[in-house]
Amino acid sequence: MLKSRAIAVDQLRDSKLYIDDISWHILLDLIVSTDAGTPATALDLASRLDVKTSILSRYIDYMIDSGLVEKYAGGGDKNQAPLRPTAAGNALSRDILQKIGQQFVSI
Repeated sequence: MLKSRAIAVDQLRDSKLYIDDISWHILLDLIVSTDAGTPATALDLASRLDVKTSILSRYIDYMIDSGLVEKYAGGGDKNQAPLRPTAAGNALSRDILQKIGQQFVSI
């Protein structure tokens, strides 16, 4: 598991974006919720990841500005708007998860 974290950190550093563990977990959560057909909001993410809403909102804003996450129609205020990963967010996650998967295969 520690190796998987190291792989994610290395890949995220190579992306030239400031993406830390919280951002990575936000992205993973959004991928899972989008695939399950259950849109996630900033309030949902704050609760599931145990991060204050004000802090999580800053992460979301950065990830939107970086092109990894987008808001889509529906919801009221910015903390209730449904979120999803963009194509770039999906691609980055897929690449990282493939590298992590390759590491587990070699165990």
